[in-house]
Amino acid sequence: MIHDAHGCETHDEIELTEPNPIVIDLDWTAPACNGLDNGSVNYSIEGGMGDLEVITSWDNEDELNPGWHSLLVTDAMGCEAIYEFEVVAPLPLSLNLELTPALENAATGSATANVEGGTPPYTYWWSSGSGNFNESLNLTPNEYVLQVIDSHGCHSDTTFVIESIVQVQEHDPEMALVFPNPAIDIIHFSSQCQLVDLTDAKGCRITYELPLFNALNIQSLPAGNYIISLLLPSGERIAVHWTKIDH
Repeated sequence: MIHDAHGCETHDEIELTEPNPIVIDLDWTAPACNGLDNGSVNYSIEGGMGDLEVITSWDNEDELNPGWHSLLVTDAMGCEAIYEFEVVAPLPLSLNLELTPALENAATGSATANVEGGTPPYTYWWSSGSGNFNESLNLTPNEYVLQVIDSHGCHSDTTFVIESIVQVQEHDPEMALVFPNPAIDIIHFSSQCQLVDLTDAKGCRITYELPLFNALNIQSLPAGNYIISLLLPSGERIAVHWTKIDH
């Protein structure tokens, strides 16, 4: 209401409307592979008053790196809206192989791939020609290559060797080179032999302490089947299968 010097008055009604709030709509895509900065972000803005000032934590919408990012919008009235988000990259593509040695001049070896990280599903390429499987069978002693590719094209490559072992038949007197069999806590091998390797039934190497007086302490090993590789005085390498049992 307004009054003048003579007491006259007038009034008017004014409706005050609240400006539309600033609304940010945003979506992002993670980098295709761990270690890359090729993620992307798209956004749209509605509301606010007048011209809008936009400040982003990234320089290129198609080169988004992993980590926290933000988008700040300020309108002509000084009202602000902020959108914060975290870009998470895929885990590194890691590859672990379980190898089984092959008998000399025979296709009895195998390799099994255990893959983690990346973005499944995975594609397997074996130089042995085994096809798109996580396992390669019927391998002869040789060197091979495996490449694993995830659904985004990220890959992990490895070279592995299927070793050769000499089969020892049960009636072969060389079986007496390792005793007792089965064993509980200690196995002995002939003083004429040199211990070369110790593996489980899958061909995975086992760390062991240096034998004392040709005796190998196996107390820490779980019960199961094992292979001990020995080097004979003749230079021949043989593999003897033996079994660890519990008390």
